[in-house]
Amino acid sequence: MSTSAGASAAAAGSKRPPPGPVRVTVCGTSLCAGAVWKLKMGSINGLSDPAKAPGWAKDLGLNTLRLTDFLDFHPTSPQAAFDATRWARVDRLIAASRAAGLYVELDLSTYRNVLLAVGVNPYTYDWAPFLDFVVNRRNTVTGVRYGSDPTIALVAFAGEVEPINGSRDVGVTTAQLTAFFRTVTDRWAARAPGQLLTTGGLMQLDWDSGIDWQTLMALPNNHVPSIHIYSDADRRTTVPAFAARAAQLGKPWLNEEFGAPAAIGDEARAALFTSTYQLTRSYRAAGNGLWNVGPETTNTPEVGPQFPRTVAAVRNS
Repeated sequence: MSTSAGASAAAAGSKRPPPGPVRVTVCGTSLCAGAVWKLKMGSINGLSDPAKAPGWAKDLGLNTLRLTDFLDFHPTSPQAAFDATRWARVDRLIAASRAAGLYVELDLSTYRNVLLAVGVNPYTYDWAPFLDFVVNRRNTVTGVRYGSDPTIALVAFAGEVEPINGSRDVGVTTAQLTAFFRTVTDRWAARAPGQLLTTGGLMQLDWDSGIDWQTLMALPNNHVPSIHIYSDADRRTTVPAFAARAAQLGKPWLNEEFGAPAAIGDEARAALFTSTYQLTRSYRAAGNGLWNVGPETTNTPEVGPQFPRTVAAVRNS
């Protein structure tokens, strides 16, 4: 090899990815990105359009995209979750978000859904191979390892757990569920120190559902406990109790997801969004996530310019 060729090869081998955003951290009961920072998030259901999604989010005044449901397409075995083509699209969406100045939440509840779809109990199944695959994945666009990428502000694991004491038998005990969340959060934290983690937004907390949410909130690597807000009981009972527990623990908390169908009308939906933002603000939430961003106009929970009053409510939040 010539000297010039060797130098070129060395330069190529030492090429580094462009600087990423400031890493999001916990600062007391708030989030910080250099300074105190409020998470304003919108979910992307699946991977319908990785190139356009960041623009949709920015048009709404959001600063974060939640990537979820990107593996939930007729899986036949747990191995479907490792599909290279699908993960390449996740790479592109993370890279596009980074280029647009957005953060992302990587929501791994999609793997839980794969396991449920193929008849496997997701809370007693060994997640170690999947978690190691994801945390060590190197983005094919940016070259950045997922566990080291500050673009990924938050990693969620399995929100909306079915009630253990409900009519649907999920085949797991309260102790097993708590052990599951401790195991997955501890494993990720050991492999990606500094990346913020959440169990994923919990529901069914306004009654004795068998979900030991107070213990889950206290797990050392559940850095940002989160809930989903949809019902009157969520607003009346869960929000105050959850916020009080977060304050007791000295942790920030999130409303990871809320929303309403467009069928209720743009004005009614705007009013619901406004009241939800006001509620979480009064209980000092560190941020909110809406379900979800996109261009659909009928039979949809999506939010975009096609619903101007709802968009105004989001922007004014």
